[in-house]
Amino acid sequence: MQYISLVTFMIMCLMGTLRTGWAFAFLVLFFALEVTVQASADIFRSNSALANFLVTGVVFVALLRESASQFRPFLGYFNTTMKLTCVLFGWSIVTVAWSPALSIEPQEGFNLISEGWPYFILIVLWMPMLIGSVGDWQRSLNVVLLIGVVVVVSVLVNPEFTVKSGRIGISLGGKGRTSPLAIGQMGGTLAIIGALYVPQFVSNKVSLALRIGAFVMGFLLALYSGSRGQVLFAGIVIAVCLPLSKKIRDVRTFASTLALLGFLGVTAYFVFDFVVGGMDFNRWDSKYVDGATDVRAASVSKLLIVFATTPSAWLTGLGFNAFSSVCSELSMPYSHSTFADILAELGLPAFIVLIAMLMRTYRAGKALMIRYGDSPSDRSAIATLLALVIYQVLLVNKEGHLWASVNLFMFMIVVDRLECRSRELEEVGINPQAIDTMVPQELPSKNQ
Repeated sequence: MQYISLVTFMIMCLMGTLRTGWAFAFLVLFFALEVTVQASADIFRSNSALANFLVTGVVFVALLRESASQFRPFLGYFNTTMKLTCVLFGWSIVTVAWSPALSIEPQEGFNLISEGWPYFILIVLWMPMLIGSVGDWQRSLNVVLLIGVVVVVSVLVNPEFTVKSGRIGISLGGKGRTSPLAIGQMGGTLAIIGALYVPQFVSNKVSLALRIGAFVMGFLLALYSGSRGQVLFAGIVIAVCLPLSKKIRDVRTFASTLALLGFLGVTAYFVFDFVVGGMDFNRWDSKYVDGATDVRAASVSKLLIVFATTPSAWLTGLGFNAFSSVCSELSMPYSHSTFADILAELGLPAFIVLIAMLMRTYRAGKALMIRYGDSPSDRSAIATLLALVIYQVLLVNKEGHLWASVNLFMFMIVVDRLECRSRELEEVGINPQAIDTMVPQELPSKNQ
């Protein structure tokens, strides 16, 4: 399994420099893939930044190639969602000036920004450029389905991975253990893609087998990560977005599909429970679930009370990461709800910006569904993209903070970018669905 993990990582590095779909998929799978190579090679474990430098180089090369070959690569890039995202993150930096956060600990104040800005550049500013068409997005999903299953298998069978306190991971020596949340998020993402996306590059039977494998393996990995929210939210998103991914002919077909997914999910849970049930405490026990929910509810309530009783903060906010100071008695670095943080720490205008982005994503997603709804493969790809947006909305309100929520903003920007490119291509007489098959000579000049 050590060789499989390293070979997979090298393949992703090589193909990522050659194909933008592979580069995008590399970033989707990266955190779980990074953990597998850390478990397989000491050089990655002792130098935790090595994999990050490699993926950054891969994406940079992919962007250079894309800029030279893609039709009007910046068309749709500077969209409304991108601009509002930059405004929101920029304002968070400004509010540090009056934030009571001391920035002494690594998870406090400006330290959160200094830790998160490389990911902001890579995920928010660079990653959307890799997707210039629905075809690019489909190719990325194909890679995630194939490589994602390999990554999950390499995690589950590698002896370096152990379950501790109900969470799977590896020891990084004096640096603690790997993040189970990143592993769980990748598992939930893979389960959603397996349930909703219908690949067209293989036969129907192979496609079905691949989708079932991806769903089960993703669901199983999320369970092993101990990330309860990732598992529950993935199930909710699948149930909500399944009617979007394909035209439902009758209620019986829809019910049968949900029943099959439910059966596979329950089977994966019993397999998980059989393997680790006697090894560790059960994070799914009601007392642990209720306890975690109560802690998060208390932190959000406390922060909003401080915000509501500080009228000056309604406009300018309490300041980025003010929670760590005004709610210090809770012994938590942030409230674990990005939406609550934006409202209380950045103010009402910033929260309105966030709502405007969500509304823009909704309208762009609706337009894409109308435009591509008659094509089964395109429809499932767009529905999967929207499902991942919803998944991220749910996740950022149970974990993390603004600068750790870059995946949400990235997926929203991709939705807006695809809608802008599709609409503007149609305006110049180009069928967006045919853009990937057209040679450069057939395309109008950038000035047309």
